[in-house]
Amino acid sequence: MSVEEQLKEAMERHVSGVRASPGLGRAVRRGRRASTIRFRTAGALLAVAAVAGAVPAYQALTTPPGTQAEDVASVRVATEVAVPDLMNMTWEEAAAAIRTAGLVADEPREGQDRVFEQRPPAGTMVAPGTKVELAFTAALPQDLGDLGDGRTIGGVRLTYLPDGLAWGRWSGKDGFGAGSYTTTYDAPDAPAGQYSIQIVVREGEALQHAERGLGKLPRKLDINGRPGAVGNVGEGGETSEVGVDTFNEGSTPTLIFKITDEKAVELMMSPLRAKELGKDATVAELKKIAEGIETARTGQ
Repeated sequence: MSVEEQLKEAMERHVSGVRASPGLGRAVRRGRRASTIRFRTAGALLAVAAVAGAVPAYQALTTPPGTQAEDVASVRVATEVAVPDLMNMTWEEAAAAIRTAGLVADEPREGQDRVFEQRPPAGTMVAPGTKVELAFTAALPQDLGDLGDGRTIGGVRLTYLPDGLAWGRWSGKDGFGAGSYTTTYDAPDAPAGQYSIQIVVREGEALQHAERGLGKLPRKLDINGRPGAVGNVGEGGETSEVGVDTFNEGSTPTLIFKITDEKAVELMMSPLRAKELGKDATVAELKKIAEGIETARTGQ
């Protein structure tokens, strides 16, 4: 046998025992990008092992068969990392956590607020360099600027809010018709985008919608001597008694009253909150909030 043939046989023994780690198959199934990275890593390591074995030819000829192959096989092909939990983070917060984990973040887009979905899910083991895809809630409008405690809006002030609720730190103008102002009051620990109470103040052109609603809502109320009504309002504008459809997320408990002849207030309760409270407590809470609303002296 020639020297060249002996060297070739020795190198074949040198790499014959190399095997991909058990995690390789799992990574391939997780996605095309992860498997590409993992295979490239494995290929690079195998190439290095072959070259490293070719340099000291005397060692390849004199070392007992299998010894070097066993050493190479002990090298891990790649190290997996856990995807961090990114829920409810801003893009800046999520991108920093992703990079710290050795992964790749999505590019930012205009109008993003907070993460509500991520792929792969938190805790998934993936190859370093895997791209993490994020879905964000839309950034909420700030049409009226800083409202302080958020209780004064559209020329009215809420003197009462249920315990545990605070201003949602956003505001909208003319979204419910020209002359409308709106915001929400939320539980501080609620997921992004989940409100508890929404208020819409209507005047000008938007007042007409409130006046129609007063006529359609089934249960009439007196709010501090002013006309009001309460009921469920469906996505198509259909109305029903509170409690008939309270557990349907497409139907919202709503109270409307005219605080002055030129201004009306509309209060809406999240169907999730209404489900927790039940029919009677839902109506009672909306009525108590309405009775605590006053005409504001200044500001919106």
